[in-house]
Amino acid sequence: MKAMEVGDRVAIRLSSVYYGSNADANPADVPGSVVRKIGTAYHVRWDNSGFVNTYARIDLKYWRGQVPKRAPKPEQKIKEELLAIAKEAKEACKKESQNVTARYAFIYNTGKVKVNSNAACHATVLSLDSAEKKSIAYITTCINRGREKDCDEEVAINYYDWLINRSPYADVFVTKDAREAYTKDKYVVCTASVPANMLQAALVATRQPWEYNNVCYVQKMMEERGVDGNTAHLIGCLLGRDTSGTMLTPSVQGGGHFHLDMHGMGKGGCRAFVENRPAHLTPAYDEGGGAHGVHRMFFENRDREFSLVKYIRHYLTEVGADEGKVETNPFAKAKKTESTSVHVDKLAKHVLTKGIFV
Repeated sequence: MKAMEVGDRVAIRLSSVYYGSNADANPADVPGSVVRKIGTAYHVRWDNSGFVNTYARIDLKYWRGQVPKRAPKPEQKIKEELLAIAKEAKEACKKESQNVTARYAFIYNTGKVKVNSNAACHATVLSLDSAEKKSIAYITTCINRGREKDCDEEVAINYYDWLINRSPYADVFVTKDAREAYTKDKYVVCTASVPANMLQAALVATRQPWEYNNVCYVQKMMEERGVDGNTAHLIGCLLGRDTSGTMLTPSVQGGGHFHLDMHGMGKGGCRAFVENRPAHLTPAYDEGGGAHGVHRMFFENRDREFSLVKYIRHYLTEVGADEGKVETNPFAKAKKTESTSVHVDKLAKHVLTKGIFV
């Protein structure tokens, strides 16, 4: 999805949850102007009211389809030429991708290509000094190691389509065709012209289909039942599947090889993730920005007493109660039964009708 710039004329998409929800703050079929852009968040002033509100790119469309024509900046022309080198970078990595956790290559502004030496993770991206970061235009990274046991193809493609097009990390990816990238290229191209911690988080997230593939399976099941991708992804990070593949139980993912801190995030952080609204972004990677602070991206109004682990267990109990798991004695006060698992259909229904992380 093409990034917008300050001054662009826009309107709220019909598919957005904000469409027409408030005549002044979120008007339907009314033009406005982008007045500020911070990371992936766009501040828009609406013509009818002068009200300024904040949106993710997925919530906005160009007014009457009029995409502004922009003359390429000098540095943009250089980067467009360097994209041709991305194929060379991918080919240089391919032959060694199958048995490593991470395989990626840096594409420098000079046209130089350097394949990473650390095959365990994307830590090399963190370790470069500020001067070297400023000389990097793109990073290509593996998304298909060629191992069937990593993840079913359709599950992986669904996950990567969300990651590169609809997730809070979508602006990182130059590649936008998930199916072609997964089945043919095996790699995606990432720009260095984004907040450094967002870039690092996105790179870590590309490893989900082989490091934490349960997330991808649960996410696809929830999306197939109408839950939006961002919410479905968080649910996949909090719940695991049983042997039947349809019953979900608490199984919180996390750690140094994970793009989110599910043990540290609060409900405010979860809502920020769902709304594509990072709370903390570092300077751009190609401006020397530090890539540390990946987990802080979604620490919004953090409540140190709050526990997502406890919250999801309580939520499953609420789902169970709504499905009739209460005392049958009409003279007894209804009592919720502790639920440790729930069917994916029931969970999706509850999320769609009553919400989650609210």
